[in-house]
Amino acid sequence: MGYTLTQSMNVPGIGIELRSYNNPRPMRELLRQSRYTIGLNVRRTRFEGRYPGKPGAEQFTALGELVLRPPDIDLEVTVPKSSTRVTLCVLEPSRFEAVAGDAIRNWSPAMLRRGLDVRSRLVGEGLRALRQEALTPGLMSRAFIDRTVDAMIMHVVRHLAEAPASDDCYGLTETELQRIDAHLHGIWERYPRIADVAGLFSFSSRALRDRFRQATGRTLSSRIATIQFEKAACLLRSTDLPLKEISFRLGFAHVGNFSAAFQREFDVPPSHYRRATTERPG
Repeated sequence: MGYTLTQSMNVPGIGIELRSYNNPRPMRELLRQSRYTIGLNVRRTRFEGRYPGKPGAEQFTALGELVLRPPDIDLEVTVPKSSTRVTLCVLEPSRFEAVAGDAIRNWSPAMLRRGLDVRSRLVGEGLRALRQEALTPGLMSRAFIDRTVDAMIMHVVRHLAEAPASDDCYGLTETELQRIDAHLHGIWERYPRIADVAGLFSFSSRALRDRFRQATGRTLSSRIATIQFEKAACLLRSTDLPLKEISFRLGFAHVGNFSAAFQREFDVPPSHYRRATTERPG
């Protein structure tokens, strides 16, 4: 995976690299390095990675905007056709481990996976600050870089140590899934947007979609639709509201679209559903 080094800066044990990647076609590549890297990659396209030969971390998972890679472990990545810029903090093992201590000397499958999507606003802010320092170094650059990197390492280690309750539910915790459902059930006057749900957490809409699929095997869009139709069924059973009012209330632009989608979901038109669920034998 070729790149252009647009800017770099080094202090003992630490390198800051600003890279530009231009991938003219999709590709898959096996990567290995001798140092720790913490990378920031803000993009819209989907990258995936896995650790072949590491049971429990062999399945491809979406890479987040922040990624920590340990040294001397093969990482296989899939890269779409794309152009992107990356900020990397490259750390000698002795420099990283002087701060991390014994906390992550043994990389479990859960830690490897969590390193592919580091959820830490402070680490992201640290990398952005390092990028700016590389572009415009100043008198106190070395001291600033040392202290910023120490803080980043501590936050990364904390992220890795906070392992999920189950390796099989890496995408989102049960509490997070319940929070999403509660939020979606509370919206009655419009059709929920994924961006609305992402606002409950500290990651992007794309990251939320990826995590939801990892945790449930379903798309978040399909879950939103299911909940909207549950609301529609409730209104059909319990009110005399016209179909047009129900469809508009739940965020459908046209009653015809609502009726067709409802029939796909329940195998009957909404008018038939209403009669079947409200009529009682005399």
